[in-house]
Amino acid sequence: MIIAKTIRFTATVARDGTIQLPEGAVEEGSSVQVVLKPVKAAKTQKLTPTQFVEKFRGFLKPAEVHDDKYNYLMKKHS
Repeated sequence: MIIAKTIRFTATVARDGTIQLPEGAVEEGSSVQVVLKPVKAAKTQKLTPTQFVEKFRGFLKPAEVHDDKYNYLMKKHS
């Protein structure tokens, strides 16, 4: 009876298509089963409002400020 040992590790595929196994993971000449499960790219971090304005400054047109509407909203949300 052969007892299979499962070893889980993360590796990067080299440009030539090879994956290097951790040292001592398997004996030389033994058969292994390889399951490839690509990892999704990390999500980009959300921008803070200040970072957004800095990044897109110049793309945005300055808004016209209507004094009555501005004063109403400032009183409502302060």
